[in-house]
Amino acid sequence: MIKESNKEIIDIIREVYENRLASALIVESYSLSVHNHWLNVEEADKAYSLLDFDDYLRFTNNEILIVKFFIKFNKTYSISYFNDDLNTLNDFENEGELIDIIIKDLREIDRFVFYVESMDLLFISIFDQEVGIYFISHNDREFFIKIVQDNGLYLLD
Repeated sequence: MIKESNKEIIDIIREVYENRLASALIVESYSLSVHNHWLNVEEADKAYSLLDFDDYLRFTNNEILIVKFFIKFNKTYSISYFNDDLNTLNDFENEGELIDIIIKDLREIDRFVFYVESMDLLFISIFDQEVGIYFISHNDREFFIKIVQDNGLYLLD
C-alpha cells in the first residue's frame, strides 16, 4: 500500500540515497553492523569471504540477525520502504516482502531505503551487511541503542 508521502522526507531520502551524504536536516547518523567495530581491510576480506561451508554459515547467521532485527522493529514501529521508481513510501504487504528486500541488499543485489515515521528515522542499506541509520529529529537514542543491542547488533559512529 502506498502511503501519503511527505515531500520533505522524500527529498531527504533522495539526497542521502543518491549522494550518500547526510542532509543538513539529519541530526545524527550511525551504521548498523553485525560487527562491534569498523573492520580493517584484512578483517573485511576474512569476514566476507566464502571459502567453505563454515564461512557460508557465518554469513547467513549474520543475515538472520539483521532480518530478525527488522522484523521485530517493523512489528513495533511500522517501517515503510522507499520505491525509487515511483518516488513513494510504501507499507510492506507482508513479512515476506520485508525479508526479500533485506536479503537482496545483504546479498548485494539491490539497495533499500526504509523510513520509520514514528521515530523520524531512515535506514539506508550500505552493503557488506551494514545499514546506515539517519535520525531526522531528536529522538531517544538510548532507547534505540538498547533495541539494537538486544538484537545482537552494533551501532558504529
